[in-house]
Amino acid sequence: MSDPSVIDHVLRTGPILVGVHMSYFLLGAFVVQLSHYATSAGNDRMSLKMFVTAVTIVELIGIVMISDAGWFRLVRGPLEGVGRTVPFSFAGSTIVGAIMGTCMHGLFAWRIYSLRTTRWDVVAAVLVVLLSINQLASALAAAIMFFMIGNDQWKTVDFGPIIALHLGGSLACDGLVTAVMISLLSRYKALTIFSATKSMLACLILMTLETGFLITTFALLNLIFFLVRPHDSIHHVFHWALGRIYANAILASLNNRQSMRAMASSTMPEHQTIRFAYGTGDDHSSEFDQPLGLDALEEPQGKPEIVQEHSSRSRSSANLHGSHNPGDPPTF
Repeated sequence: MSDPSVIDHVLRTGPILVGVHMSYFLLGAFVVQLSHYATSAGNDRMSLKMFVTAVTIVELIGIVMISDAGWFRLVRGPLEGVGRTVPFSFAGSTIVGAIMGTCMHGLFAWRIYSLRTTRWDVVAAVLVVLLSINQLASALAAAIMFFMIGNDQWKTVDFGPIIALHLGGSLACDGLVTAVMISLLSRYKALTIFSATKSMLACLILMTLETGFLITTFALLNLIFFLVRPHDSIHHVFHWALGRIYANAILASLNNRQSMRAMASSTMPEHQTIRFAYGTGDDHSSEFDQPLGLDALEEPQGKPEIVQEHSSRSRSSANLHGSHNPGDPPTF
């Protein structure tokens, strides 16, 4: 482990500059995502709109924390000759990033639960929540200990295991969410015979894989550089960017619902549409038209099933498909 007194000044300031610039770049992407959501979220539940509002507030607080930390390291520190003591914004940005991670993990844990097909999906959703709470609690504990040692940056190695627990918990949670979501969507894709639905699910799987790979990679690099080089600032590049990626992933997943609906409506045959509903085959009062119910924020009342609706030109042939027994797995 390197001696903090002999760390190259470039490795203390350079990564901070890169991290600040990357955070502002991702903030711009977040603003674009937020603008898109604001223009297309008219039918969303109030609870979902409040969730997006909370995510926006947390993101802005995170940017303020990162800006203060960057200003100190790049401007105040060199001018005033400040040594080991740093502002609390360094620890504050960790708390904000952990809160943002919990928001994203919570959203996808609910999606896993809403789309569940086996009891193991429920177990996975619960495990995601527990891991996310663990990484949030570890971040809070590390921030409190950082405050108790007088914001001495060289002493952070004294509670390095707690920080590693926070970073490792985030990494495990990100990887689990990615793996379970891909597994769930792949199972739905295997069950359907409709090419339009297969294409839609293939796009969802690809987007989940891309986003999950990016987040998991940043989380892994964040953990590795903290363990290997805890006294310089290289890990801050990934640490600060990760929280902004979380925020973008949340809004991107909500905004993608519109493109999925457009894809379904443009590729589905004119005489047939598919809607996803929760409940029994005789009661479809809770049905909604979002793909696979990915934005469901209310507890489903039963196993997910697919309700086939035919236009007046093909109602005479609808009886050929038979009926769906309540409680059966999803059929297509």
